[in-house]
Amino acid sequence: MKSWIIGAWRTLTRNNAEAPTNKSARRSRNDEHDWGPAMLAFEMAALGVLMSAFPVRAQEYPSRPVRLLVGFAPGSATDIAARAIAERLSDQLKAPFIVENKPGAGSLIAIQALKSSQADGYSLMLSAGSALVQNPGIRRDLPYDPVRDFAPIAPVFKLHGVLVVNPGLPAHNIAQLVELLKKSPGKLSYGSSGIGMANHLGMELLLAKTGTEMTHVPYKGDNQVAADVVAGRLDVAIETLSTAMPLIQSGKQRALAVLSTRAVPMAAGLPTLGDAAIPGLEALEPFTFVGLVGPAGMSADRIKKINEAVNESLKSPQLASRLAGMGFEPMADSPEGFGSYMGLELAKWREIGSRLRIQ
Repeated sequence: MKSWIIGAWRTLTRNNAEAPTNKSARRSRNDEHDWGPAMLAFEMAALGVLMSAFPVRAQEYPSRPVRLLVGFAPGSATDIAARAIAERLSDQLKAPFIVENKPGAGSLIAIQALKSSQADGYSLMLSAGSALVQNPGIRRDLPYDPVRDFAPIAPVFKLHGVLVVNPGLPAHNIAQLVELLKKSPGKLSYGSSGIGMANHLGMELLLAKTGTEMTHVPYKGDNQVAADVVAGRLDVAIETLSTAMPLIQSGKQRALAVLSTRAVPMAAGLPTLGDAAIPGLEALEPFTFVGLVGPAGMSADRIKKINEAVNESLKSPQLASRLAGMGFEPMADSPEGFGSYMGLELAKWREIGSRLRIQ
């Protein structure tokens, strides 16, 4: 590009230099039209246009690091997913994608950081479905609207959950847990990673469908919940498979059911929601999902470029194997498809929320 600009400039200046220098010839030409100043102005304007094209091309997106906001602590399921996809996006788009953890307040800290960012594609958020559809579906007091404030870019992973109990609890399936809860309403406790998070809402839905009660204890993340179930400070929890499976396999927790209507490879042999035979529990699938969003107002071509990079990344056998080992299931779709999916899930949780009446 640069050599072409230089060549064009040399041609223009050569043509100008070869203009007649004989005074009479120059006078004769100028008597008809005095093109000299006009031609020089044209040449300079043309050069300015040509030169301005070069730096624009050099700044093609992304030309600097992209921050990837995560509303959970390092080591959480969403954080693990973020670091896996960030590595692939860095390779695909030839620029660093840097994970920035902003945990707490139901991902609200990360969301506020995203909302205050420029809509230029250099601040994105890898968000769990709890912040995108579940929490907004049941609450009306949130300082954001996922439809108004986010630009859907791409779904990334579906995340399966599992219902677990402390091994000392005399329950080996959902039916036995329900029986136990009915005998002692409100006596047992369950933990979640925060009010409005997927494991909170999932448990409240289960309690509503079975007419039972438990005491809710909110935490800041899955790992803390899991540790207290193991220690016996909590009786029950819904955890992500990536968090729960090592503890289940070591006998430190007991799995009652995977929150899926079909078998999940990582949890082969565990009961599913279908085995529980409780009408309405199928709404827990997916337990949650992880998607990539940007601030509202991002350009369509930039969204498309990032979406294509995400979808290409998900084709990697290495990434697929790594994700399967953590209980993630890849989800690939267009920005429009992801937006439609979010809309359907949001409507589902609004309907559920109207019945749960969670504040």
